[in-house]
Amino acid sequence: MKKEIKKKVLAALLTIVALAAGHTSVWATTGTADTSTGIWYRAFETSHDAHTYGVEPTWAWHNDGECDATFNCTGCSFSETKACTVTEVVTEEPTYTSVGSMYYQANVTDSNGKEYSDWMGPVGIPMKSRDVKVSYVKLDGAVKTVSATVLAGDEVELTKEWYAVVEDVSNPNRLVVNRTLADGGVNIILCDNATLTNNLGITVADSKALTVWGQSGGTGSWKISGPEEDYAGIGGSPSPCGNITINGGNIEVFGGNNSAAIGAGSYRENDNNVITINGGVIKATGGTYGAGIGGGYSRSSY
Repeated sequence: MKKEIKKKVLAALLTIVALAAGHTSVWATTGTADTSTGIWYRAFETSHDAHTYGVEPTWAWHNDGECDATFNCTGCSFSETKACTVTEVVTEEPTYTSVGSMYYQANVTDSNGKEYSDWMGPVGIPMKSRDVKVSYVKLDGAVKTVSATVLAGDEVELTKEWYAVVEDVSNPNRLVVNRTLADGGVNIILCDNATLTNNLGITVADSKALTVWGQSGGTGSWKISGPEEDYAGIGGSPSPCGNITINGGNIEVFGGNNSAAIGAGSYRENDNNVITINGGVIKATGGTYGAGIGGGYSRSSY
């Protein structure tokens, strides 16, 4: 009798194994005991199927950066598609002069709790916009906000009315102001905690106009250390300078040989144009034979 029962239990177990072939089944068990024989009888019930996928899901990337993953069971016809969690991973930040780079990483978990990941890229990130809203301090102490163009380090000719130094930047070129006083000139805002390093300086020729503004902290800076011979740090090149007004910021400027730091280039005086300093911290060192602020060689008037 006992052998007969054992054979039936074994047959039942073999049937369970056969049913489970192809994908793993999770079973719950209950049981009762036969007190006359001492044999424990178990009843098996399927609680759920844990499908076996065995391979990577099929990934479907979309143009908007979203991704779906489709899982196909290797032991049956079961299939399911899940939306992935997508993360943007930046490998190179964009700047005002160059595009950035990133890739999309997709993560998904199958019904068994196993995690999978995929990625798409690289994808370009557009350059940062040079159009910004920036505030500055007026002469009466009021704060005004204007639309300005960021100085990004690749400029030569300045043709717009408002520019701003919003972060540390170096420009290897000599800048040229190309707006007259009648047109409002060129205005440069030195934002707090930002420095423009422009060693060759800036030309403000006769009839042109430049105004420099600061912000409330007064920590924006402009450094000019190496104009060419006969060129002023801020002003003529070599020529008389235009109208220059400094209302704020920290400016450290040197003139080229024979030239003023702020004012005219070599062998020229300031003619009828005006240099006005209303505020800021200015350290102006003229080149050999040039004024700190004023005229060039042999005409070094303040």
